[in-house]
Amino acid sequence: MERPPGLRPGAGGPWEMRERLGAGGFGNVCLYQHRELDIKIAIKSCRLELSTKNRERWCHEIQMMKKLDHANIVKACDVPEELNFLINDVPLLAMEYCSGGDLRKAPELFENKPYTATVDYWSFGTMVFECIAGYRPFLHHLQPFTWHEKIKKKDPKCIFACEEMTGDVRFSSHLPQPNNLCSLIVEPMESWLQLMLNWDPQQRGGPIETTSKQPKCFVLMDHILNLKVGVIGYLEDQIMSLHTEIMELQKSPYGRRQGDLMESL
Repeated sequence: MERPPGLRPGAGGPWEMRERLGAGGFGNVCLYQHRELDIKIAIKSCRLELSTKNRERWCHEIQMMKKLDHANIVKACDVPEELNFLINDVPLLAMEYCSGGDLRKAPELFENKPYTATVDYWSFGTMVFECIAGYRPFLHHLQPFTWHEKIKKKDPKCIFACEEMTGDVRFSSHLPQPNNLCSLIVEPMESWLQLMLNWDPQQRGGPIETTSKQPKCFVLMDHILNLKVGVIGYLEDQIMSLHTEIMELQKSPYGRRQGDLMESL
């Protein structure tokens, strides 16, 4: 069985390496299982060829992981004593093993193509879409590798695809209804998802903004998170909400009185 770099034959005691789970820019992640207790953990080991700067980033990542404590985030755990050795003077990172699937993997990963950080944009966009609609954005009744051929030539702004009774695929640049969003942020969220779910990994996330020096998806998300909604009244037991900007307009000499606004609503 293939060993991670730096692992000595016989090292690990009762812990046996079962499989390699993946590899990234910093290192390799392998699944270890205790022969007697049937406990599984994921061990991330640093690549031997990392530069000094990236080794520092690696150690910083370990410190951050140890501080995180959230039900929806994979937790770091203590490295078993039998595995607690340094590889090239860099510590190991032990994490709880979460047996996940490939439902949110970016298309280029299925095709074994070179990839960049934009694979995470796709995964995050897919997860956010699920939170909004309750299901995956593209032919959610099918396994990922079975719908790629039908979706790969979609329009860049398409964020949703479903199969009609006729078997034809219907594409849309809008979120399906009903969904869990406040109506006021549907449009900006659709624009954000169009950036995140772009099939082309080089275009995914949008261009780098001149002012912020960040991809457009980050700028748009900041805008969405900073939106404020105020409740200004009730109409037929439904809360009428408007952006803060509209409420501020009512305070200006050029805006109508709130009573006039409510009357028009």
